[in-house]
Amino acid sequence: IFNGTGSDVNMAKKTMSHDLHIPSLLYAGRLAYMPKGALPSYQGDPDDLTNDKVSYAASVSYNVEANWESSNDLRLGVEYTRLINRLYLSAEAYAMQMKFTKRQKVEEPYWFLGGYVQAGYFVTRKLQPVVRYDYMDRNSTREKGSINMPAVGLNWYAYRSNLKLQAMYQYTGRWGHADQDSRDRDDLGLAMHCAVVMMQFSF
Repeated sequence: IFNGTGSDVNMAKKTMSHDLHIPSLLYAGRLAYMPKGALPSYQGDPDDLTNDKVSYAASVSYNVEANWESSNDLRLGVEYTRLINRLYLSAEAYAMQMKFTKRQKVEEPYWFLGGYVQAGYFVTRKLQPVVRYDYMDRNSTREKGSINMPAVGLNWYAYRSNLKLQAMYQYTGRWGHADQDSRDRDDLGLAMHCAVVMMQFSF
């Protein structure tokens, strides 16, 4: 149960939901099953290339709005993660329902679908190529138009898992729109091409 931070903190004027009559908070939970023991939090470690772990998980959250012109948001997700020797694999599918408050007089809820799959493999103890594909039906299931974001990257571990150089390129594409005009208008300022290089040191 989360009370928020900064401007999202539950203040006196935003205490109870007018629609649901419960405290206006974020309620979230996640349940994971790891039959081969606890899955490490990393996505690959050059010092641990002989591990064998798997995780199946489900999550749910509900963000309760009080009396402002917003929505009560339900999020559902299922996850799969596999770490076996040099291979790291993970995938998630999720759905979100936006049900607007009575004050907004929008009767029908909006559903959004999405998911991702990603994989990394140590070709040597220092080099780990990675690939990822994201999909999001960001205009809801009621209106055509989705975005897909394939990405490729490379991790180079300079000193064990403490110091690594990361490079990634991601393409953001729009597709499935009713016509070209709808596609052109549906960008929201998102960059089509994105390249990131960063050095990470952990201790």
